[in-house]
Amino acid sequence: MDHRPDDQQTLEDDKQIDDFEQWLKDLQSTPVDTDYNKLTDKILEIIDKPQITRADYLSGNYFAPIFTFLESEELPENTEKN
Repeated sequence: MDHRPDDQQTLEDDKQIDDFEQWLKDLQSTPVDTDYNKLTDKILEIIDKPQITRADYLSGNYFAPIFTFLESEELPENTEKN
């Protein structure tokens, strides 16, 4: 069944059901022999994956101390943040 992004509701037997209920019905009809490894590989090809570097972590005030601790197992020098 094709769904358009702007679809809000689906009519079925004169009864309106929301998109979540329709998704649940579609999910229940998914074949048991679905190859989830191929499916997840296909999803990974479709989605955008940001390339986060070490410099990105170190440039953020929030993440820098966490990253430093995880990398070197040392707490930051600033005791107010500890």
